[in-house]
Amino acid sequence: DLVIMDQVDWLARTFHESWRSQGQALTGILGQPVFRGSGRLRDGSPVSLKLERARPHTSAILFFGGGVATPLPVAGGTLVLPEFWSFREVVVGPEAETELAFTWPGGIPAGIDFHGQFAVADPGAPFGVALSNAVTAVTE
Repeated sequence: DLVIMDQVDWLARTFHESWRSQGQALTGILGQPVFRGSGRLRDGSPVSLKLERARPHTSAILFFGGGVATPLPVAGGTLVLPEFWSFREVVVGPEAETELAFTWPGGIPAGIDFHGQFAVADPGAPFGVALSNAVTAVTE
């Protein structure tokens, strides 16, 4: 019975995982940077935004926010920006990744799309900027 309950719990967590990749990555020196979101977008839940396969020892900018997303041509690729967005500069570590972990704030209504994408300083990319895939998640 314990094994079955563990499987049901895993299935429930997997089903509620609301992050979806929207593509739009632009290749850099390590290939396409990968953006993975995890956690549920509901009051008090832990959330993680992780960038992998980015150029090590460089800076990146996370664009993240809510509302309708608009794809914009940038540096030879496509940046997916939501209506209401902010940005945060981060440092990519020696393992070619970085992660932002936080608790989802309260008071955000259910059913709002949130979008995010990283731009990475990368001399191997067109115009010196690689882009991760864009991700989308919906608040609960």
